[in-house]
Amino acid sequence: MDANAAFGAVLRSHGVDVVFGLLGDANLLYLQAFVDDCGGALIRSTHEAAAVSMADGYARRSGRIGVASVTHGPGLTNSLTPLIEAVRNGTQLLLVTGSTSPGAQSSQQVNIAGFIEPTGAGFCTVRSAATLYEDVERTLVRIVEDERPVVLDFPADVRGDVVIPAAIRLASAPVPAAPHPDEIEAAAAAALTARAPLVLAGRGAVRADAREALLRLADLLGAPLATTLLAKDYFRGHPRDLGVCGTISTRAAADVITRSDCVLAFGTSMTRHTAALLADSRLFRFDAEHGDARRAAVAIADAVETAGGRSSRVRPSDAATTQQDEASSSHRPDDLHGRLDVRAAAALLDDLLPADRNLVTDAGRFLLAPWRELHVPHPSQFVHTANFGSIGLGLPTGIGVAVADPHRPTVVVTGDGGIQLALTEFSTAVRLALPLIVIVLNDGAYGAEVSTLAQLGLDTSFASLDAPDFAMVARAFGGIGVRIESADDLRAAAPVLQGQGGPVLLDVAVDVPVDFWSEQ
Repeated sequence: MDANAAFGAVLRSHGVDVVFGLLGDANLLYLQAFVDDCGGALIRSTHEAAAVSMADGYARRSGRIGVASVTHGPGLTNSLTPLIEAVRNGTQLLLVTGSTSPGAQSSQQVNIAGFIEPTGAGFCTVRSAATLYEDVERTLVRIVEDERPVVLDFPADVRGDVVIPAAIRLASAPVPAAPHPDEIEAAAAAALTARAPLVLAGRGAVRADAREALLRLADLLGAPLATTLLAKDYFRGHPRDLGVCGTISTRAAADVITRSDCVLAFGTSMTRHTAALLADSRLFRFDAEHGDARRAAVAIADAVETAGGRSSRVRPSDAATTQQDEASSSHRPDDLHGRLDVRAAAALLDDLLPADRNLVTDAGRFLLAPWRELHVPHPSQFVHTANFGSIGLGLPTGIGVAVADPHRPTVVVTGDGGIQLALTEFSTAVRLALPLIVIVLNDGAYGAEVSTLAQLGLDTSFASLDAPDFAMVARAFGGIGVRIESADDLRAAAPVLQGQGGPVLLDVAVDVPVDFWSEQ
């Protein structure tokens, strides 16, 4: 078979059944072969950056490698921002591009490796038709083992050659190490003698299915529970759940967390955002480098139970205060300056949206409201695109999530600035008839810049944004669009939100206080 058909075949043999991409000279033939000859599916985006974001969202929700395909030159350079987002999330993602023929003198020739190196992604190339199977296989294995995106160069001067099929070696995820007995003993002893221990779970604990083991440990210690943002809602409903630990904690939760003198952290890299409240705590970490999160939790709980536990030291007032604080956040004024308070809007949406949902959040000044007020049944159903600080990645990432999980609605929360960077992809959602609900929290400005200008005492109108009627645009694309200007409008839209009759966009007029983050 020729190299184009062989490339599609090797992807399919590794379980890749969908590719997100935008057609061009570099990928037209092998994508056609992937669909027509190999039975794969191609999700066509309207922009290369969106294709990468879609693959990113697909990988995060499905737990499988996400694949994006773009043409050479500008196709690749358009892809760099979402690629960095995926790198910083640790997404297993393959981005395929192709170098032009050396003698073609193409205007689209670029130094691919030179562009990729600063992003933090890996880089591989298909060296020849004879090594195609080996090179693609090596790339896919590397993605899984390194837990980061890799860009693969499939050069133009290889794509027409004949390939002899070869045996395929499938990639397998690395097995986490067993926790060291000395670390288990030290953590158990410290937790038993601590004045105020805390059990903290991150994304690694979710992946290790450690919830029951962590609940048992917390009960034996009489300790409160908290999570990182990526483990959001893992303990929701538990009487000692503090919610997210770090810069977005509620005031009551932050008070409990800062008084903790011993933190048992499972499956978290302890970013500066998570660690912001833990400067005075003794920290014991159990993650991929320090031992499997679930096995470590079980072992520490066994050691604590053998020692008799310490659950008599529970401080019920901590949990009660935290729950009251969380509940009070839902009682914001409905109206600020003729617009919905962004916190009230998010709290109301939490009640009106389908309970079993995926939640994807873009970046922007509004972000604290959905992170605090909107909940998910399981952390695996939550995705955010703020790792690189870019706006505009939420909608295409949400499309990827919806493709990975088409049987429940995917809610995308974005701003009026961010949506305009990706609004054409709403047409992609319409074309695919995805159960997508896009919430545009529209404050009529680039909100973060408004906050900065206000803090500097400068004219905030410089960051104002004259946007179109997004609901009307959504309808023009063939979807459902509703303009929301009050709490009553939002309640009236409930049947549309529950109906799942194809893509929906709510253009919600909100006011975001300038000191939104500092006042929490």
